[in-house]
Amino acid sequence: LTTAASNTAGFFDTGVAGYCAGGNDGSDLSRVDKISFPSDSKTTLSTGLSGARFDLAAFSNPSTAGYAAGGRESGSAVDTVDKFVFPSDSRSTLATGLSDASRELGGFENEGVAGYAAGGIRFGSTRVATVDKFAFPSDSASVLGTGMSTPRGNIGDFANPGVAGYVAGNESTNLTVDKFAFPSDTRTTLRTGLSVQR
Repeated sequence: LTTAASNTAGFFDTGVAGYCAGGNDGSDLSRVDKISFPSDSKTTLSTGLSGARFDLAAFSNPSTAGYAAGGRESGSAVDTVDKFVFPSDSRSTLATGLSDASRELGGFENEGVAGYAAGGIRFGSTRVATVDKFAFPSDSASVLGTGMSTPRGNIGDFANPGVAGYVAGNESTNLTVDKFAFPSDTRTTLRTGLSVQR
C-alpha cells in the first residue's frame, strides 16, 4: 500500500484488479490503491473516496463496479456509498446510501445480482443487526426483512457467488457465523461457528 494503513476495505474486479479503500495511517484516508492482476503492480486512483474515512465496508459487482460503504468520517459514522465504475475507476456517490449511518460493518456480494452491507455500530456504541441490499445494476436499496442473528460490529464477511453470503464473529465475544442464502436472502446460523472468539 502507499502507506501502512489500518481499518481499510477491499473490493475487486475479477481477473483485473483488487482495490484497497480508505483507512487510517495516523490520519483518515480517502485514498484508493489499485493492485493490477497478474503483475500485482500498484497505482493510486486519481479520484479516491468522496471523504476521508475508515472502518468502512466494501462489496463488488465484478466487471461492473466496486462499492465502498459507510465508515467513520470526521469522527462520526456515515451512510455514504461510493461507487467505482470498471474499467475507468470513475467515482460517483449513490443517491440512496445505507439505511442509517454505520461504522465497523461488513460487506459481501452475489455477483451480478446484489451487494450487501451488514451490521455495524451506530449512534455511539449501538450495535445493529441490519442488512442493507443494493440490487445490481440499478443500485436500488432495500433492507432485508431478516437481519443478522445478533447485533454486532467488527464482523468478517465472505461470499459463495450464486449460493450464499456469510458474516462471521464480532469484536471479541461472538463465535456466530450467519449465512444468507441466495437468491431468497433467508438467514440461518451455522451450528459450528468460529473456533475461537476474535
